Amino acid sequence: MTTPEPTEQVRVPPPLYPQVHVESVDELLEWIRTVDVETFQSGRYIAVVSLLRTVGKTIVPSFDIPGVESFGMTVLQDDVLPMGRTAISYAYLAPSGERLFVSVSTLTSDQVEQGSRSICEYAATLDEAWHDAMLSEATIQIITEDGIRTETVQTLTYSASDNPDMVGWIPSKSIMFLVGDFQIMLRQDRDVFNADFLNLLQLEVISIELDTTTPPSSPESPGIAWPEDLPRHVPGSITLRPDGYLEAMFDLPFTLRHRAVFYSIPADIERMVDDPEASIWVDENILREADPTVMPLAAFIQRFNIQKEDFVAVVEEMRKNAIASGFDLYDEDFELPNADIIFTFDNELISHFYRRA
Repeated sequence: MTTPEPTEQVRVPPPLYPQVHVESVDELLEWIRTVDVETFQSGRYIAVVSLLRTVGKTIVPSFDIPGVESFGMTVLQDDVLPMGRTAISYAYLAPSGERLFVSVSTLTSDQVEQGSRSICEYAATLDEAWHDAMLSEATIQIITEDGIRTETVQTLTYSASDNPDMVGWIPSKSIMFLVGDFQIMLRQDRDVFNADFLNLLQLEVISIELDTTTPPSSPESPGIAWPEDLPRHVPGSITLRPDGYLEAMFDLPFTLRHRAVFYSIPADIERMVDDPEASIWVDENILREADPTVMPLAAFIQRFNIQKEDFVAVVEEMRKNAIASGFDLYDEDFELPNADIIFTFDNELISHFYRRA
């Protein structure tokens, strides 16, 4: 039995929308059951959610280790992983301080068939960079409604890409295996994988029960008729600064109701206007004596007649530069303005989208 040959690393640019981040399994299941995949984030989650609903179940990992803490789950968008795979990523912190990541990918029927023959045959179809791949076996605990059972699975241990030029590159070791309709991958940010974590891994199979009486739909924003073609802000998808942090930094006499990007006019956007009055306008309209009711950037765009396509092009360059510099675009400090939201020039929609949540 041979291991997959290394293939060229494919870099998928981060999406313009933030990925869905949830704190609990109940919140995750509710989102899968109810999200309107056709309109949410312009369809960025059609494949992952539709496949989960078709399979009718998912797998939730945990570790039989006292003191292991979960710090959230992230549902990856359809275009994040190559070869059409979908995944939910679970993050844990061990008592020793080590970070553990477990990715659960839902497989198509073709992928299940490949995996039933050999983990290598399945892995060879993935567009990944394989290094130091090694086959082995492991016994996994699987929790179902009928109780706990054990299952012996083929495992593939490998190193991540050894290209330190990639932004955010960290040496890591991963273990991958298949269980039924799912690919499970464990990763540690270290050169050698601690096998104890694999031995103490538990996988719970959870049903996704859809309400068949009405089609799944995304809950409306309270009191706002939210347009179906607009993205929605998912609470928790942006890492916020602590309450009062920005107020203290800028010595503000009021409490901010919105995320930092709401109050900012980036220099790249300001430079789009070849008019000395632009800088004067910015100085006069950024964070004065009260929390503004109108987003300053939206007002700036209207005042100086900036076209949406030009705005989108500049923001895209800002995104590329931020990624190249290693900035986290889902951190409040580096969140980029959303053209679709801002160019509605609807103060109520803009305010709700950029609320601190």
